Amino acid sequence: MNELANHLQTLEEALLTTEVRQSTERLRELLTDDFFEIGSSGRLLYQD
Repeated sequence: MNELANHLQTLEEALLTTEVRQSTERLRELLTDDFFEIGSSGRLLYQD
């Protein structure tokens, strides 16, 4: 894997950590402004 791919993978994996998931500031750094997530229950989990 090249350096960029490793970096992107690290950022993606950070989204799975409790620390990042509970930090609005960190989520804003990692996600695009129009990102939203829908859980398996159909509930909107994150919307800015």
